[in-house]
Amino acid sequence: MSSFAEMQAFADLITDVDVYLFEAPGEATEYVLLLGGATFDVQERLTGSRGPRDVTVVAHAIAPRPREAQWVADQVDGAVRPAGVGVIPLVEGRECDPIQRDAALGPERDDTGAPYWDAIQEYSFRSRPA
Repeated sequence: MSSFAEMQAFADLITDVDVYLFEAPGEATEYVLLLGGATFDVQERLTGSRGPRDVTVVAHAIAPRPREAQWVADQVDGAVRPAGVGVIPLVEGRECDPIQRDAALGPERDDTGAPYWDAIQEYSFRSRPA
């Protein structure tokens, strides 16, 4: 099992906006794009997925206007940290700590030249073998 399972568990918590992992379709206009990965324990090479890992998820809340980008970001944060308390992701065969928000930026105009605004939030949690 890879850290993709943790990313999917994070994405599954968000139900009020369109969610894409790693890449969004060109026609999408108001959505959250999740990027991320995990730092693996040094022992990971010997134990496969049985080692602990620190999962980081960067949520890009994308919308045509800044107010809408902030609304998308608020929907994401409300889903993974209702009332500011982190949800514990459900990952088969793993025990996870509650999600915490590490940073929040934006909204800022997308620097690729696209007519969109991007509100960025970074989240993390620890995942261990069950």
